[in-house]
Amino acid sequence: MTTSALGTVDLRNVAFQAAIVVGFAAAIVVGAQISVPLPWTPVPLTGQSLVVVLAGMMLGARRGMAAVATYILAGMAGLPVFANFGNMVSLWGPTSGYLFGFFAAAAAAGFAAERGLTRHWSGAFLTAFFAQLIIIICGAFVLQGFVPFES
Repeated sequence: MTTSALGTVDLRNVAFQAAIVVGFAAAIVVGAQISVPLPWTPVPLTGQSLVVVLAGMMLGARRGMAAVATYILAGMAGLPVFANFGNMVSLWGPTSGYLFGFFAAAAAAGFAAERGLTRHWSGAFLTAFFAQLIIIICGAFVLQGFVPFES
């Protein structure tokens, strides 16, 4: 225990919480490498969105978003953490909407979990469904600027 201006802080608990956040960020990196290219879009289908939603549901909104922020910051630092070991270019390309949609999805899933909406399988399923929908909507919104619309 350490005493600071904010009160008593258990440094072991802080270190444990930080390790959990970094661990989920690493799991997002692993999920990003599970990648299936789709012929009609420059954005591959990856496992990272599943991990992002699980991070929100298991860690809560704040720590889930912290895991996503750690993942994004690692990519901004130049580490090849994005799909197919992509680098920072992914942040400003067709996949950027999906990447930034991870924040909202982790927050929404965490918000639902913190209120007990994921205790039953049906609530967990609906939470995951709507969190994935958030990622898809954010991604599609940005992707439309990179893919020409044909009518």
